[in-house]
Amino acid sequence: MQHNDSEQDRLDWVTRFDDPVVNAAERTQRSRAFTIGLGTLFGGAGIAAIAFLMTALSRPAEEESGLGASRTPTPTPSAPVVVETLEPDSSLIPNQCDSLFSESMAQTLRGVGLELGSEWDGPWSSGSADAELQRLLDDAELDCHWSQDDPLAMALLTQVTEISSHEAGIATARMQELGFNELSEHGGVRYVHEQRTGDGISGESHFFRDGLWFATHWRGHGQFGYTADMVQSVFS
Repeated sequence: MQHNDSEQDRLDWVTRFDDPVVNAAERTQRSRAFTIGLGTLFGGAGIAAIAFLMTALSRPAEEESGLGASRTPTPTPSAPVVVETLEPDSSLIPNQCDSLFSESMAQTLRGVGLELGSEWDGPWSSGSADAELQRLLDDAELDCHWSQDDPLAMALLTQVTEISSHEAGIATARMQELGFNELSEHGGVRYVHEQRTGDGISGESHFFRDGLWFATHWRGHGQFGYTADMVQSVFS
C-alpha cells in the first residue's frame, strides 16, 4: 500500500516519538503539532482525547530527562571522627637513677661536689616546692637526687612519673599561675622558674613529653643541660 508524503511524515513522526533518544523538549513541541494534525483528520471532538494521550506519553520522557519533578538525594551519614590519645609509656622510665643520666653529666655533677645518693635527707622530698604540684607527684615511679654533705647549700631532686593529659593540664595551668616560663624544646614542653632569697638561689624545671613528667627542684646549683640529658637518655 502506497502512502502519500503527508501520511508518511506522520508515520515517521510517530516512530520518532517512541524513540527514547529524542530529548524531552523536542517531544513536547512535536506532540503539539501532531495533536493539531490529528484533530484536523478526526474532527474537533477527538482533540481533547488525543491531547490527553500525548501528555501521558510525553511525561516519562520529561521525568527521565530531569525536566519533571526534582529528586532530593538522601543524605549519607558521616562517620564519627576518632581522636587517638597517646597513653603514657611507663616502660620508658628507668628502674635505677644511674640509667637516667649520661656518664658525661654524672661526671659534671660530681665535679661540683654532688653525688647521686640512694637516700635523701634534704629539706624537701618532691620535684616541686608547690603543694598542689607535690600532690600530683606523690606516686612518682622514680626519685633521684644529687647532693653534697649539706643539701641546704646545694642539691637537685628529680622525680619521673607518668601523667595523663588531664593531670598534665592541671599541672601546667598551675605553673602558669605561679609565673613559670614556658619553653618548647626536645619534642616536648618545659616550664622553668628561678628565685633568689636570703637562703640563696633555687628553682624548678618541669618537662612534659609523651605522657611523662620530669620534675626537678634544685637549690644552689642549676646545672645547664641537666633536663636535656635526662630526656635524651629516656627517649633515645
